[in-house]
Amino acid sequence: MDDRQKRFGEWLVELRLISAKQLEQALAVQKTDGSYIGDILVRQTLITPEIRNSVLALQKVLNSPSGFTPSSLVHLI
Repeated sequence: MDDRQKRFGEWLVELRLISAKQLEQALAVQKTDGSYIGDILVRQTLITPEIRNSVLALQKVLNSPSGFTPSSLVHLI
């Protein structure tokens, strides 16, 4: 999958901030209550609000037409 197409939870797993199993569990919760994955993971204390916001910002940058690539942003993480 192209890095620009990764979803929020996939970024968290790739960055080793949560496990794939933890993401699956959060997705199951999302099916029942409709909350955002980031909010669910914060409520479960698996990530902090700061981590949520940082990963959301990373997603925004990578989805912009600026030409940034994940490898060019590694030094920022």
